[in-house]
Amino acid sequence: MATSTAAAFEEFDRILTPPPAMLRLIRQRCLEIAVTLSKDFPAGSDIEYRSTEVFGSTARSTAIMPIYDADLFVHLFVARGPWEEKYRSDSRALLQRVRDSLQSGFNLRPEHGGRAVTVSYGDGMNIDVCPGVKCDTGYQKIPEDSGNWMTNLSDGHIRHLNLHPRSARHELTKIIRFAKQWNRTEYSRLKSFHVELLASASFRPGEKSGSALESFFGFSRSSLSVPDPHNPGDQSRYLAWSERHAIRNRLEQARSHAITANFAEEHGDHSTAIGLWEEIMGEKFPSFSQPASGG
Repeated sequence: MATSTAAAFEEFDRILTPPPAMLRLIRQRCLEIAVTLSKDFPAGSDIEYRSTEVFGSTARSTAIMPIYDADLFVHLFVARGPWEEKYRSDSRALLQRVRDSLQSGFNLRPEHGGRAVTVSYGDGMNIDVCPGVKCDTGYQKIPEDSGNWMTNLSDGHIRHLNLHPRSARHELTKIIRFAKQWNRTEYSRLKSFHVELLASASFRPGEKSGSALESFFGFSRSSLSVPDPHNPGDQSRYLAWSERHAIRNRLEQARSHAITANFAEEHGDHSTAIGLWEEIMGEKFPSFSQPASGG
């Protein structure tokens, strides 16, 4: 419950932000996985375990509750002979080696793609284990669904945050979390990182949360084809024309409600503003509470 729109957004951010206990749980699970892999791929073997690194939205502080999965990159060194003979042309073979290592000690989700091995837990917070190799240039090669390798840079997906002043990044990650929650209310039609890029591109430091979301909805409606500052190409290419049309309609509806909500807030009508934000952001958004009267 909140007595003002600003207070409602502050509470909303607390609801969405993963608590320290959740982050500790993720680190603990990743450590358990790393210990197993380090034993099964020791120094001197054809495949050597080197290190692990949490990446994705958890590492960028843009994940929202509940967290359904966290991404773990596993750096493996493959000897030149096996690499040239087997793994260079078939990333799925390396993925299978990792699956074989983990299957005796962990509950693995049935294979559903060629990019990661998913370690499943009863509480629904899973770890996607993504094995890969590192090049001298600093780039990573990680599996593709096709069995080929895709090139990635370990810090590449954080660059869109670094385009903004350091002082504004806390506010930006908050707006990204809000945008991701809206996307969840829309059945996650947009990919998570696509939402991040859209929110980052539309963000202007110093805006109130409501104004920043209004900007996000308006920008995204007309600019779904936002580029990734690391990987070239249209980040909306996974969307069919009919999906684009449906998403743009929902973005326009959200923008229209946001305009009305921001107008109401500016004129002191927090009850109306909060009610509209509840419609936009879903039931997790705090409800309005009448301020206590003095006396």
